[in-house]
Amino acid sequence: MHTPMIFQAFLREAGLLSWLILATALSTDAQVQELQVHMGPEMREFGNSTIADIVAYQDGHYYTMRQHSAGLLGTKNAFTLEKYDLDLQLVEAQDIELLQRSRLGSLERIVQFGDELYMLNAYRDKKTRFNTLFIESIDLSTLEQQKDFRKIAEIDYSGYPNDNSGVFDYKLSLDSSKMLVFYALPFDRNGQEEFGFHVYDLGLKELWDRQILLPHEDRLYDLEDFQIDENGNVYILGRVYQDNRRPKVKGEPNYHYEITAFYESGTVQETYRVELGDKFLSDMKMAVDPQGDLICAGFYGARDDVNILGSYFIKIDRESKALKAKHFDEFGIQFLTANERKGKQKRLEKRAKAGRTVDIGEYYLNDIIIRPDGGAFLVGEQFIIDINRTPMNSRFITDQYLYHYNDIIVININPDGTIKWTQKIPKRQISENDFGYYSSYTQYYRGDQLFFVFNDNARNLNYTGTGRVEVFNGRANSVVTLVELTPAGKQIRQALFDLREAQMITRPKVSEQVSPEHMILFGEYGRRERFVRLSFLQ
Repeated sequence: MHTPMIFQAFLREAGLLSWLILATALSTDAQVQELQVHMGPEMREFGNSTIADIVAYQDGHYYTMRQHSAGLLGTKNAFTLEKYDLDLQLVEAQDIELLQRSRLGSLERIVQFGDELYMLNAYRDKKTRFNTLFIESIDLSTLEQQKDFRKIAEIDYSGYPNDNSGVFDYKLSLDSSKMLVFYALPFDRNGQEEFGFHVYDLGLKELWDRQILLPHEDRLYDLEDFQIDENGNVYILGRVYQDNRRPKVKGEPNYHYEITAFYESGTVQETYRVELGDKFLSDMKMAVDPQGDLICAGFYGARDDVNILGSYFIKIDRESKALKAKHFDEFGIQFLTANERKGKQKRLEKRAKAGRTVDIGEYYLNDIIIRPDGGAFLVGEQFIIDINRTPMNSRFITDQYLYHYNDIIVININPDGTIKWTQKIPKRQISENDFGYYSSYTQYYRGDQLFFVFNDNARNLNYTGTGRVEVFNGRANSVVTLVELTPAGKQIRQALFDLREAQMITRPKVSEQVSPEHMILFGEYGRRERFVRLSFLQ
């Protein structure tokens, strides 16, 4: 059962528009749920600009960063911080003034840390050859910058070009009480992998810092992830190759994953090697659960690190630092063949019966969602880039890039590491030369409730798991689809609104859940923009 389309022509009227999707439109085996959908007023884009990110939510207001492109090739960027209320009306806007007005200065991030808003601003000095990260407070009420610049990290890139001056990044702990400012030093093919980090408490009190040199060559080490827990412990995840960067040698994996953990303000360092024998770990992410245990999870394959055959889940005990759980689960043939045409399903089933490997390709793990009970959801998506090269003449070739964002994989993992259920949500999105601007998805999570929102072809609303999945291409017959995964793993699919009647195309990569109750969607069409608020009420 799905809800009929509820977006009508009258929604083109100006002002706040809202309506309800009642609980009866959702599955009866889910928790009682009422979804309110509020359509904001149509806005005109200011100059050559767009919303680049939703950066904060506080006291019934959400904050966005608008990026302005300028210059002949649109390479000069300026930024505006904007504040909206839950009626989706603009309350305040302030242009962002960077610390250094130079092409070598850059806005790294705007970060909400506790009840405060901060701007991370980097500047590369060509004379001193230092790349420096500064932090500045922003008043949440007025959006005014406080001019309290503070240097929090610095990279010496002497001897390296400007485009190899190191990188900065940050992470917050699960309870948002600690912040990790992380930096990687310039790449040196013949040198060792080197990182540094600073750990901060609320109020930007520095708890500890450290610069580390790992026993791996830069060329044989890929940084995959880093995390910080509520106690200020830091974890770094990397893929380590043996003698060269080939993932497979003589049919066997030529790499392993390695976690370097820093406990007790960095005074205790532990290293964990993660591998599954002859299985190829195609993807890995890590997280810290509410009990402080370290979680590692991802996909694995039998033939290479591109095609996946199943998922794995590893838990390392916080106190003993010992392996607490290790499970890997092979996908069943029904899951592997889901959302395929009947002919291909039959061919794959025949292959499996003959004892041959059946796997699926180019899925990437996007997120580990840790639940309060110690279990987790793994969320991944199939992502493919096709390049079509066309000779224009004897000297020039044009490249056409096709971006495919396809099915979503969701794996529900019990607290003991075993698999409760696995689902593959059908989705087909194809676009050209736009980096998937309107593709992918955004998600809402609370407790054991999980919802996904994405642009879709309306013909897929009654899709049953077999046959052709129609392509969303941003043109006619396009809707915004909501898929609920019930606690039992059942998919409930419905349309939220018609994109043509809404006169917008949603941008899932910008949209996001801002609180336990609210998700904000952003969409645009031409020079028109609009926000939509989804409110999930118990």
